[in-house]
Amino acid sequence: MGKCRGLHTAGKIHGHQRDRKCQDQQYKKAHLCTALKANPFGGASHAKGIEKAPLFKRERCMYKADAEFLINNSQESSKQPVALLLLEPKEVELH
Repeated sequence: MGKCRGLHTAGKIHGHQRDRKCQDQQYKKAHLCTALKANPFGGASHAKGIEKAPLFKRERCMYKADAEFLINNSQESSKQPVALLLLEPKEVELH
């Protein structure tokens, strides 16, 4: 087949391309935002959605727990279980 020729050919080719685009599944998925509507996080990363979630009582205690203890004993086996840290919150000054 040769090239299309004529006065109104550009509009015709452009129209055909537009029609073919609408039938392309990958194009639809990328441009129609249906994946974002179906996604509970709305396209945001998973961590971002969890970060915005409300803190539960155990998590609040965990944040108030002594961070140095967790950092120092993260690689070696700790004598004090983490569950005790969760149940006993420690007040920490925030700067």
